[in-house]
Amino acid sequence: MLAVCGIPQAYECWLNGNANGLSPLFLGSWFVGEVLTLVFVLYEQARTDANMWPLLFNYAINILTIFVMIYYKLFPIV
Repeated sequence: MLAVCGIPQAYECWLNGNANGLSPLFLGSWFVGEVLTLVFVLYEQARTDANMWPLLFNYAINILTIFVMIYYKLFPIV
C-alpha cells in the first residue's frame, strides 16, 4: 500500500506542471531516505536470499514518483 502513496502527489504535479507546494528539503530528504533503504534491502536480499520483492517494488515506485516531483520542482511548466 505504501508504494502508491506518492502517486497522487506526482499526478498533481504533472497536472499543475509544477511542484510549488513541495519543499526542496522535503523532496531531497525523502529521496535520500528511499535510496538508502533500497540499497539496504538489496544488500539484505543478496546476503540472506530472502524474498524482498515487495519491498523492492515499494521503494522503486516511490523513487519514480519522487523523480516526477523533483523534475517539476526543478523545471516547472509555465
